[in-house]
Formats: sequence, C-alpha cells, structure tokens
Amino acid sequence: MSIVTPAYLLTGVRFACMKHLRSLSLRERFNNLYALDLDEIEDDKWPDPEDVARLNELIDQSLTIQDRRVVKMRFNERMSYDEIAGQLGISEVAVYKHLRHAMDVLRKNFNRK
Repeated sequence: MSIVTPAYLLTGVRFACMKHLRSLSLRERFNNLYALDLDEIEDDKWPDPEDVARLNELIDQSLTIQDRRVVKMRFNERMSYDEIAGQLGISEVAVYKHLRHAMDVLRKNFNRK
C-alpha cells in the first residue's frame, strides 16, 4: 500500500478543476465569472423608484458612451452578449469588459451617495 502525498492530491484536484473549466462553454464561463443573471435581481421589493432614478443618473453621468450603450442594451433591451456584440461590431469579451467596467463604476458611485 502506498502513501498518497498532499502534493499529489493537490495536483489531481487542480487538473480535475482545469478539465471541468475547459469543458464549460464560453457563455457559462461568463455567467459564472460575472454572476450577472437577470433573474437574480428581479424582486418585488427592489428596485424602488429612487434607486432607479439614481442609477439612471449615474449611467448618464459616469459612464463612457460605449459602456452606456452596452448597459442599456443588456438591461433595458435584455439582449444577450452575442446580440450586443453583433449589433455593435465588437467581441463578446469586449461586451463583458464594458459591463464589468460599468458595474464597477456604478457600484463605487452608488454606494458613495
């Protein structure tokens, strides 16, 4: 009987995780990484009209034109990453980066007030 070392177990777990990540589609990776599923935020208690007004004001004042377009297409028009990328002529990765940047700016500024 052989003794299994912690390094061997760690290596095995790492390779199993990498194999699983490689098997995920690009969309699943985006959703897992970004965790922005529209169903998660739909709630009867949220958003209240004041928060919506503040968010719209922040979107108009704090974001670049491209970030603003991507945010509005994603959340107002409920377009997928693929649809946004096709309409704007950019990659899905660029759509993700614009949304990520916009969410960071909005989170930082929304919590400030």
